[in-house]
Amino acid sequence: MTGAMRAEWVKLRTVQGPNWLLLTCAVATITVSSAVVAVEKCSSAPCAVDTTKVSLTGVQVGQAAVAILAVMVIGGEYATA
Repeated sequence: MTGAMRAEWVKLRTVQGPNWLLLTCAVATITVSSAVVAVEKCSSAPCAVDTTKVSLTGVQVGQAAVAILAVMVIGGEYATA
């Protein structure tokens, strides 16, 4: 198991772009979530909007960056074979 984990770690470090994509994932998640929360206003006491669900909207955008990272890593692995 440790050999497989070490191999995956080496693969992530040697493929170009993962650092930028991980940074993009974090920035996109935080930015979109902050923007959506800032737009939603609750003027009455019982808010009709689920604030937890709204605040996690950016996670969907961040998942796109993670999907791109996965494709790059897998594609990079098979490109050298």
